[in-house]
Amino acid sequence: MTETIANAAPVALILPSTVKHTEAAACLDLLRLGAQSWQGNDVRIDAAALNKFDSSALAVLLQVKREVRSSGKQLTIFGLPKQLQELANLYGIQNVLEN
Repeated sequence: MTETIANAAPVALILPSTVKHTEAAACLDLLRLGAQSWQGNDVRIDAAALNKFDSSALAVLLQVKREVRSSGKQLTIFGLPKQLQELANLYGIQNVLEN
């Protein structure tokens, strides 16, 4: 779930390839743990591996963003699949996911 460079802090928290309703709670728990232990003020999530998802993926990302911001940190999400960006646009929340 995290990408690291040898003996360095994690570069990003990595979203799994699938985040649908059945995986959402577990994914949220893992991202919470990663964000809570994150060193630095800019928590980064790499969504490039995500290829199977539903609106639950958006809910997970929005919740993580709320929690990270409430802890005084920033959240950067990168590698969002085009289809997830389109789904966010459909729901009118694309600007919330932008950095």
